[in-house]
Amino acid sequence: MIGAISIQKKGKAGLVTRVPNKDKPPTVYTGEFRIAVVKEKIESNISYSDLAKKHGINRPVIQMWVSKYLEKGEEILAVSMTGKRKAGKKSIPKTKLNKRQKKDVGKEVIAELASLRAEVAYLKKFNALAWEKIELQKKRKLK
Repeated sequence: MIGAISIQKKGKAGLVTRVPNKDKPPTVYTGEFRIAVVKEKIESNISYSDLAKKHGINRPVIQMWVSKYLEKGEEILAVSMTGKRKAGKKSIPKTKLNKRQKKDVGKEVIAELASLRAEVAYLKKFNALAWEKIELQKKRKLK
């Protein structure tokens, strides 16, 4: 039904879906600004739509800020909340493995696990011996 209302208000232009501008970087709001908008919403009980128009922000963004504020407090809004990946970071490509490679990786993991278990057992024994030595030294000092 929302589409019909859009057509009534905007005519044929209401049928066109808006495509985000990929050339324009996403807007990043400061923590202070986000906190101020949320506090304005809570204190004045203004509607989300009116607040969005007032500040030029999408209504769902403000709703998300208020939700996070109520769940986790003011600190969560103080940090950057951009969902975009930073330009300098590149994702690591996933490598597809065939059955033999998967089997080899599985053997390597099992071997590493056995090695780590042996190391943990050794460190536990070493720690126990170190504590025994400390206890003996304490007893000698008391005598």
